[in-house]
Amino acid sequence: MKKIAMATILILLMSVFVVTLSACRIREGSFEFTYDKLTDTYALAHYNDLTSVTEVRIPDEVRGAPVTSISRHGMSNALNVKKIIIGANITEIDVWAICNNPVLEEIEVLEGNKHFKSIDGVLFDITGEILITFPNSNGGVPYTNDKGEPAVSRVYTVPDGVVEIRANAFYRCVGLTGVILPDTVEIIGERAFLRCTNLEFVQLGNGVKEIREVAFLDCNSKLFTEISIPASIEIIGDDVFYNCKFLLSINVGRPENEIRLGKNWFPTDLGNTIKELVINYGK
Repeated sequence: MKKIAMATILILLMSVFVVTLSACRIREGSFEFTYDKLTDTYALAHYNDLTSVTEVRIPDEVRGAPVTSISRHGMSNALNVKKIIIGANITEIDVWAICNNPVLEEIEVLEGNKHFKSIDGVLFDITGEILITFPNSNGGVPYTNDKGEPAVSRVYTVPDGVVEIRANAFYRCVGLTGVILPDTVEIIGERAFLRCTNLEFVQLGNGVKEIREVAFLDCNSKLFTEISIPASIEIIGDDVFYNCKFLLSINVGRPENEIRLGKNWFPTDLGNTIKELVINYGK
């Protein structure tokens, strides 16, 4: 038994040693990268925001090795960046990689990238079927909302052909006042419109099949009072409309017993039931 225990400990120690060797963190200027020795590639792990810098180009290489991914929060929470430029080597972008950049207006993807592209400053996968990131201040005129957050006033029409709004795609786009989805959109991802606090209306296309967890959490504008969910809907996840306390009218085009409904998917007031809420099914 002692021999087995010692062997197990040695295996665990060797695993830790291998992980340590295969990945390490370095700093280059305003960037921090994680190096993976096994693949000889770097991932952007963190950007140190500088007040004088408004345009950031993610390096194609670091110390002779390609930068191939943007990790969780790699380009998030930058208060001053208005434009992010993504090079040809980037193949992976985490769902939290580019979030909560309050004055970000544009994401540019350089020619030669085979995985991503930009349309009017909005980030998509190369096929155009997945909307990945909508810059917080894309278009419009900047203003400051009640919470002191810089934002823009904008109604955005998602291009035809998009199938999925990826998780966090419009995360905290507090200046977004309206969104129109084409019939091609089938999936609205987790936290897709989380804390879009000035969102006044959402026009869903006729192809939406799934609205995932907390997709519209804290969309609590007083003008966001109604929404129609098409008959194509199959799944509505947990807490989709959490704290959408002025959203009192929902028309669902499919019978209730034909939909997989998540826990507390309907509008609430900080989780509390709203007695004035009306939900009509099958219309």
